[in-house]
Amino acid sequence: MIAGAIMLASGALCLGGAVVSRSRIGIAASAAMVLAMVDLVLVGLVPPVVWAALLLAAGIVLVVGSRQGARLEPQTVPGAIPVDPVAGAPAPPAPAGADPLSRAVLIASALAYPAMAWLVLAHGHGAGGAATGIDAHAGHGSFGALLPILVIAPLVATLLGLCATAALRRRAGLAVESGAMAAMLLAMLIPAV
Repeated sequence: MIAGAIMLASGALCLGGAVVSRSRIGIAASAAMVLAMVDLVLVGLVPPVVWAALLLAAGIVLVVGSRQGARLEPQTVPGAIPVDPVAGAPAPPAPAGADPLSRAVLIASALAYPAMAWLVLAHGHGAGGAATGIDAHAGHGSFGALLPILVIAPLVATLLGLCATAALRRRAGLAVESGAMAAMLLAMLIPAV
């Protein structure tokens, strides 16, 4: 029950961050994640494999769309006039997401979507409550039970590190996004153990 509440709250925070950033692709990906979490935690109408496929697709679209957006959309900083150090003339604006912290949070968050898809499958249950995911064949002490931890724990650690870095640099939006993604993955990972 607590894990479900964390998953819902984290999804809402991610969606709120996407809305604030005005990224259509981010809003769509986060909305898909929130819908998946609401269904998986509260409703249970859609099979987990469908949500897993949608989350995987959302992660791919997020990366592809952000790369295209980085090439097309200039990043504007109110009141700042970038200057070309060689010519002394105003330089063209840097592409969106050009700063390393934003880029790192974007990449780690995009990687979180396939990780969530995997965990959705790990928690999937078929008719009659029979486990159908990774946990269906993972016995106590088996490598199958450790695999999600070995793969997803480094991503969670990275997201938490990015959250701390963003908080220290007073980048609240990035801190919330990376922290919420880490909380979501932890809430989904711990019941899989």
